[in-house]
Amino acid sequence: MNGDLAKLGDAGIFVDPRADSLQAASCGRVRHGEGTVMSRDWRGIRYGSPEFCEAYGACWSSADEALFASFFTKDVLYVDCASRRSFQGIEETLAFFKSMLAFSPDSKIEFSHWIGDQRGFAAEWTWSGTAAGKLVLDGIVYPQTDKRFSVNGVAFCTVDPAGLVTSHKDYYDMRIVLKQLGLISL
Repeated sequence: MNGDLAKLGDAGIFVDPRADSLQAASCGRVRHGEGTVMSRDWRGIRYGSPEFCEAYGACWSSADEALFASFFTKDVLYVDCASRRSFQGIEETLAFFKSMLAFSPDSKIEFSHWIGDQRGFAAEWTWSGTAAGKLVLDGIVYPQTDKRFSVNGVAFCTVDPAGLVTSHKDYYDMRIVLKQLGLISL
């Protein structure tokens, strides 16, 4: 390990004291899905904590709306670039979260590498699950296929001084999901 970096806990986050920034690291794997009993309550974990990466993945991978909402400000902006949709505020962002779970109740979001500073972070992730519900994109309703999918993406997020996420923008290729589900051919 670089001698100029100090490790914060076991989360794989490294701090450069000269730059006061968080460096790229591996978050480990988070595997929680619908009906999974969480081994702990992740509420109260904020960006900057050594446990944030695992906790943030757990919030996206659970069906726990209160847990999910606890990571965001009330006026959060969530943008799903693949569907070209934006959701302003926690209520709209929760509506997106519920629709994601209606499409794929066993959704798992696994954050791998990320980099950031006190203003926010960028993180690589993998979203996987089963298409157990319909998917609506651009007014087109795609049927339930009960097929598995997995897609990689990147999240760009900003945070407030308290460590709550103020914006989260996901970038990924929805065509990969549709192809894996047998709904389109590339």
